[in-house]
Parts: sequence; structure tokens; C-alpha cells
Amino acid sequence: MAGADTLQHRHFALGTGITVATLYGEWWHRSEFPWVTGLLLRFSPRLNTSAAGYQPGSKFQVDLHAINHTHRLWRSFPYLILRLRWEGSDYWEQAPAPNSGGLSLEGSVGFDVDFSETVSGVIRLSSPIWTKLKGAQQAGPEINLSVRYSRL
Repeated sequence: MAGADTLQHRHFALGTGITVATLYGEWWHRSEFPWVTGLLLRFSPRLNTSAAGYQPGSKFQVDLHAINHTHRLWRSFPYLILRLRWEGSDYWEQAPAPNSGGLSLEGSVGFDVDFSETVSGVIRLSSPIWTKLKGAQQAGPEINLSVRYSRL
């Protein structure tokens, strides 16, 4: 796909035949210390090439979590995340894509909020701390909101 990065587009077809696998693990620790700490690991290896000649790069991510479980502020628990992310270059027709891959360190602060006995959510603001990205990849602040409903 020569010149694909010079065209204005919002999305593109990667072709059929992509297989994606992600190995995932997490570990959490709760003690007398006022913070619950956690470690999450994700790894997605480079597997195969699509019919259009696209091959996604390998990806590795490490998240360090800390959730305060003793101090409540407006029915919420403070939540901190430090994320290290490495992405290998994607390939088009066996050539590395110039706008893919790189390394970034991101920090997040937020709150795990209990709205009721059955509804809770996480409000989080994330921002890059340090990035070394190839090409014109976006790396800006994000606001995330997730809501959970549980019924016993």
C-alpha cells in the first residue's frame, strides 16, 4: 500500500486473515498499607500477515496500579496507574510502516466511585509522561469513564 500514509482517511481495511492473540496476567496485593497494589501484563506477539499484506506489530504493556482503600472522598477511592507501553512496527508488504511503533510512559489519576450498592464506576484522566513514538501518532491527554453494574 505505497502512499497510504499520505492519504486522508479515518480507517482502512487491514484485509482478511489476521490472527490476534494476547497473553494477559495480573497480580493484586492488599495489606495493612492503605493502598491496594496491582501489576497487569499484556503481550500480543506478531503472528501472521493478512491477504492485503498487513502484519500488526508485537505489543507489550505493563500497568502498575494503586487504589487507596482507606480514605473515601465523596464515596470514592483514589486510583493511580503508571503504564509503560512498547509497540513494534506494523508491516505493509514486508516493509515497516513509518507511523507505527514506539515506547511511551503514561500516568493516570482517577477515582473508583460507588454510586450505589450495585452500581460503581471509574473516572480517570490519563496523560503521557514520556513518549518516543514513530511518525505522527497521537499522544495526548484522555478522559475515561467506565460504569459497572453488579447484581448479587
